[in-house]
Amino acid sequence: MAFCPICRSEYLPHIHVCAECGAALTDALPSTESPDSKSPSVEILASDNSIELQMAIGLLEENRIPFLLGKPDLDPFRLNTPGHAIRVLEPDAKKARELLEIYLKSEGTRFICESCGAELAELPETCPKCGKSPTG
Repeated sequence: MAFCPICRSEYLPHIHVCAECGAALTDALPSTESPDSKSPSVEILASDNSIELQMAIGLLEENRIPFLLGKPDLDPFRLNTPGHAIRVLEPDAKKARELLEIYLKSEGTRFICESCGAELAELPETCPKCGKSPTG
């Protein structure tokens, strides 16, 4: 059988892409239980973007960092709660975040100032070009 690592749907072996979320299927599902239940886990990524989640899972597997895939932490300040979250054990959180940060920067993540249209490498409180809030 084939499985979606994101939404955990099961498919016939000849199917290679999840019909639910578009993720590439795998032969086994990622763990849903903490590898060491004595250590608390930390959410390092919450997203609905299956490509971003797959890349993060691949980076963690490649670097042998155990992870959990599940529902995101409840946060009253999130306007839209993503459907999936990746958690790692607390001692691995720093390294996992560094790996994801390197990936996101290498992908050329850019922000656009809504006030003046300037392209920004990160999202500051005020745009260096126009001095206004980049989020409008």
